[in-house]
Amino acid sequence: SALRPSQMPMLCRLHEVVMPITDQGFGIEVEAPTHRVTVVYPDGPAHKAGMQVGDMIMAIDAEVVTDVQWSPGQEEGTYYAGEPTAILPATEALTPGAAVASFKVLRPFEHV
Repeated sequence: SALRPSQMPMLCRLHEVVMPITDQGFGIEVEAPTHRVTVVYPDGPAHKAGMQVGDMIMAIDAEVVTDVQWSPGQEEGTYYAGEPTAILPATEALTPGAAVASFKVLRPFEHV
């Protein structure tokens, strides 16, 4: 039997998104278990850097993202990056003193 569209594998390409580190965050919302970007706020650092809704965050500054946690009422979630045995918040995984953060994201191919 044929696969339904929802069962078909999704083809993705790895992209690098580099954005400034600001005290206002990155301007995105992320779905917890999948690390998929669900909201990119207009004119925020992520929007200006080219991050898109649907991007899946795989790494921040070369540290693999292992978990994303959001709590009701929080303005920002916590990204956990690093080895599963040494989990640390992504803000600590950022290169100290750096002006920018490098996100590695998987972006689905657009169907033409």
